[in-house]
Amino acid sequence: MSDPKYVLCQNCLKLKPFTDDRHNSEEQCECGGDFCGCLYCQETIEGLLAGETKAEVLGTKCDVNGWTAEGGRA
Repeated sequence: MSDPKYVLCQNCLKLKPFTDDRHNSEEQCECGGDFCGCLYCQETIEGLLAGETKAEVLGTKCDVNGWTAEGGRA
């Protein structure tokens, strides 16, 4: 069985289960941001889930502290 695939909110970094509607920006996050599930975002998601916080590793604009999958960036 493969690992579950997620989409990442491009605004708050909240995770949701992958759907085509979310990935294609047909469903937005509660914060109003668009979701993405591309391979690049999958790498960012893996880093976040592993506890990584450094922007240069995650590929984010700034370091990410206080993050949860359900709530995104604090």
